[in-house]
Amino acid sequence: MKTNLNRIIALLGAAFAMNVANATEHPHIKPLQVAADINSVDLLSGKFYPKLPTLGIPAAPRLTLETMQQFDSKITGILYASVDAQGNSTGDRRETYSLTFGGKTSESFTCLSYECKAADGTGSRLLGNMNANSRQFTYTQGSSGIKVRYTQLSSFFDNTGHAYNPKSYEGTWYASQIIYPDGEKIDITYTTAVSGFITHHRPLTVTSNTGYQLELTYQSADTIMPAGLNHQWQSW
Repeated sequence: MKTNLNRIIALLGAAFAMNVANATEHPHIKPLQVAADINSVDLLSGKFYPKLPTLGIPAAPRLTLETMQQFDSKITGILYASVDAQGNSTGDRRETYSLTFGGKTSESFTCLSYECKAADGTGSRLLGNMNANSRQFTYTQGSSGIKVRYTQLSSFFDNTGHAYNPKSYEGTWYASQIIYPDGEKIDITYTTAVSGFITHHRPLTVTSNTGYQLELTYQSADTIMPAGLNHQWQSW
């Protein structure tokens, strides 16, 4: 009996020693996303997010201004041709969209026969299409439930008269409203400048339905377009 007890104790001791050795040889490694980089670099994407001074309204924290990209939200979409240059059907109606929101969020969607799905499986949703009676879009962020309405037209190209162009329509719209799950709504107005077929936008006012407004002013009313021509920004 004593011999069996000694054997059991020896086996337990050996198992404990092996577990200690394994813990020493394979330490737990924390995922990168919980490690803050002192240089403000996102270690997963490689993007650099410098820490800048912020302007804020204590009673309206969602109007805090850190970078202009926060309110530079837009969506670009393409409707592909339903037939090729030889007149053969290309299959289901297909649209693709890419959008930005909040300066750091970007997502892409593929829509087949009006059914849109986020490319990265985030659960985000997109409503709207390139039909003439629509061309306004509502994006719902899967992780937060925030809704963004894109209604301010920047550019729209109709290529349906070009048989060899695989794109029927292509357009870009800027955000006009952000709706938060708690009921707060943020409305954005812009100053605009037209260059060729493109209407450029820059934020003018950002207004919350809580009663606060952020108004943005700029040092110059001129903008240098790619063609090197000066155009005046207009309030709109």
